[in-house]
Amino acid sequence: MAQEYQRELRVVMFPWLAHGHITPFLELAKSLATHGLKIFFVSTSLNIKRIKPEVLDAPGIEMVELAMPSVEGLPPGVESSADAANTGEAPLRSSVATPLTRLCDPRFCATLGSSFMEGLLDITRENPTAQDLTVPPPGFSSLISRRELFEGERALELYEKHSDGLSVADRGSICVRESWAVACNTCLELEGVYVEYLQSLRKLSVFPVGILVRELPPLPIDDICLQWLDKQPPGSVVVLAFGSEYILTQQELAAIRVGLLESSVSFLWVLPGGEDRLPGFQDQIGVC
Repeated sequence: MAQEYQRELRVVMFPWLAHGHITPFLELAKSLATHGLKIFFVSTSLNIKRIKPEVLDAPGIEMVELAMPSVEGLPPGVESSADAANTGEAPLRSSVATPLTRLCDPRFCATLGSSFMEGLLDITRENPTAQDLTVPPPGFSSLISRRELFEGERALELYEKHSDGLSVADRGSICVRESWAVACNTCLELEGVYVEYLQSLRKLSVFPVGILVRELPPLPIDDICLQWLDKQPPGSVVVLAFGSEYILTQQELAAIRVGLLESSVSFLWVLPGGEDRLPGFQDQIGVC
């Protein structure tokens, strides 16, 4: 009877409209489908078109397309936060983040950041100042005593109210409050103490379901970056990667550039635009 019920269980998955969320949601969908669950994966037409064909044809997963509603100030064709980021207009990203509809009960809230960052931000805070956000919330287990003020100022964006009167933090709080449990993209081996902290903070069960990453094809045996890394002493290389949607300003690029040069450490920097955004930088460093 239990097995029969499991085969009949239907799961609707509706990730936030950002590919950093859609991709791990797909990995979770594939994992659930291997256990006999039927997955209905919901997103907008353009986002579904961008999904790899092998995932679209995966057994047990059915794609459900929703039309992107017309939103004031949102240009046609913007259906993900990446599209909004490419417009250069930060306010558009909050429009894309607006939920389209509520689909089913009971609900799981899936958070795709680390438990460490989820706990550090603490979306339950009310109207914090940037100074407030430099200090970890009470009971937070960390070697970090406080953050720099500029980090608090950047995190403050999550608490800014938008035209509908809600902030990103408000939306997160609503999702958690109306959910039966929270699924977190992490594992106990890495973040057991922070999973426990989130459970105490949000008064819900937190299920670590990660780490959800897409399986990549084998790298070529002559990959120059891997060859270079293999020659470096253990623990000697700094890796910088800010994601595909965070666009560093020229001022931020200049500051990082100076810091890297003055540190004299070996580093691997994943930087969209590369030399075009840092003219002359390769002349100052050894490039792999």
